Amino acid sequence: AEAWRCELDTGRSANAVLVGRHVLAPLAQVLADPPVRRLIVVAFLFSVVQFSFSTFFVTYVTGTVGIGLVAAGQALSVAMGSSAAMLALQISTSRTLHLSGIVTPLVA
Repeated sequence: AEAWRCELDTGRSANAVLVGRHVLAPLAQVLADPPVRRLIVVAFLFSVVQFSFSTFFVTYVTGTVGIGLVAAGQALSVAMGSSAAMLALQISTSRTLHLSGIVTPLVA
């Protein structure tokens, strides 16, 4: 590594700041867009709810129902998988109904 040091350090300023505004610029650009900012907030809240449900579900099933952690994890996987499948079914059904003209669009 020492043999390459001179080559890698060329053009480097001794007074340069390692962490500056350029690091936070992409974050500021994302947060400046209101729809993206709302999406970030909603995604964060969704992840909090999903984590809380996962934790509560496994704790409840192991403590109250009395099944093991492996079975509780399997039940949680089934619950998460079925909710994802229901969401996919709702999305595909709404698109199918919309494309066939059964459902009129709310926004033109």
